[in-house]
Amino acid sequence: MASHKTLASWYQQIAQTLESGVPLAGAIELAAGPSQADRIALSRQIQSGMPLDDVLRGAPRWLPRQDRLFISAAARTGRLPQTFSNLAERHSRVGANQLKGILSLLYPLGIFHFGVLITPVVGMIDFEKGFQWNTAAYLGQVAGMLLPLWGIIGLIIFLAKTDSPLLPRLIRCIPILRGYSKSQALADFSYALGTFLDAGTPIRKSWQGAAAVAHDPALSKATRALDAVLVREQDPGPELKRHSCFPPDFVAMYQAGARSGQLDQNLLRLGRQFQEKANTRMTLAAIVYPTILFLLVAGFLVFSILSMYSNYLHALTGMME
Repeated sequence: MASHKTLASWYQQIAQTLESGVPLAGAIELAAGPSQADRIALSRQIQSGMPLDDVLRGAPRWLPRQDRLFISAAARTGRLPQTFSNLAERHSRVGANQLKGILSLLYPLGIFHFGVLITPVVGMIDFEKGFQWNTAAYLGQVAGMLLPLWGIIGLIIFLAKTDSPLLPRLIRCIPILRGYSKSQALADFSYALGTFLDAGTPIRKSWQGAAAVAHDPALSKATRALDAVLVREQDPGPELKRHSCFPPDFVAMYQAGARSGQLDQNLLRLGRQFQEKANTRMTLAAIVYPTILFLLVAGFLVFSILSMYSNYLHALTGMME
């Protein structure tokens, strides 16, 4: 998947180009961002008369799966500019949140790598025989400590790039991040539901699409339970209180939006509110977990230094005896 910053910029350019009267094929090609060759290929497929759903189905992997659903729904109802603008706003927020988390981890990870590179050297100091360098032992110890870490980081990046539902499930197992996951799922669900409705998608398909985007078991279960109401295209607002996955502010704003005819806009506002809550929890996690990692690394280094001095004192005592 392309970076959130790249997608946000590309989507915003497409929205502005569409509003100026340029057709979708031309807007996709003219807007700078992802691979130019891919953009030209998408544009030519649309110009050739290929159905947009088929074009999106065969689109490059950098175009997120859920975004294709939004674009397809908007194209059927003539709401493409607004939908691309909404997508740009969402990717901008998510990208900023991810950048904050990455930057908070750089310092403790740097300290950890420094400790891993130094610790084997300390272990090679012998106060009786002097410093004895062993390349194979050094590389083995460093690899034994760094490769598992790099493997975990690589797995997380892969799951994020492929938009795997496994990543949210793993996050829900971690304290603090569990609250972030819940708020993020509600943000994604609210935003997706609002965008689908704003694009003119029927309410049942909107709910089903939003549940698919959120990747949250509780929200998916609630959507299935509400299907009997949704299939009749009735307002599910009165039933929301029966499902604990919907907090009171979601229920209140949903019902208010349904009564006032501003449901799509209320849901988009809810998406922004839950995103702010998710960002707050991510900020807390970005403080707590790097601090824990830093303390572990510092404790490991202090232990190594104390062990070295202990060996030195033991050797010195032996010489005095």
